[in-house]
Amino acid sequence: RVTVGAKYLLNLARAHLPQKHWRKLTLAPLGVDTQLFSPTPNPSRTGRGVTIVNVGSLTPVKGQATLLRAVTSIPQAHLRIVGDGPLREELQQLAAELGIANRVEFLGEIDHGQLPSVYRAADIFVQASRHEAQGVAALEAAACGLPVVGTNVGILPEIGRAVPARDVASLAEVIRRTLNEGGASAREKVEADFSLARAMEKLFALYNGE
Repeated sequence: RVTVGAKYLLNLARAHLPQKHWRKLTLAPLGVDTQLFSPTPNPSRTGRGVTIVNVGSLTPVKGQATLLRAVTSIPQAHLRIVGDGPLREELQQLAAELGIANRVEFLGEIDHGQLPSVYRAADIFVQASRHEAQGVAALEAAACGLPVVGTNVGILPEIGRAVPARDVASLAEVIRRTLNEGGASAREKVEADFSLARAMEKLFALYNGE
């Protein structure tokens, strides 16, 4: 058997296998702790208008450069980027060149147990990745009650509004639309399909040959 964490990855795998082997593929996403990641009110909101949060390593595949460019057309938005990596200096320079350095915070690495408070202090989670096998950060944000938008890779199309990767204009538009019209939290879907308990059930069933 080969397990995959999202329908997106399932489709990619099928494209490289003869159809007779598709039965070997099993959709078994990693789960998130829905007690730790919950929409419990938190007083640490930034107070800077609309707050966008992005969580991921600062590497090309995570697409933060696309997100920075999208934020330029959302003047009321303050962006908080959690994570570190080789592109940090380059991304900081890009934010300065785009004239949005005063609206972008690079928070660096944050202990996983502290991430719920970061999500709760935001208004929306945005993924800008070129590829995700699953994208656990999107699930964590949704579990904390945030609307989730971004690129059509990994798990995001299953829980939020998704647009093509690297498309700055479409990403900016889906962020604006969600902020203006509102976007339902995917908390209930995460609890039903992506909790730790549900992930364990699927893996136990797989090992038991069900």
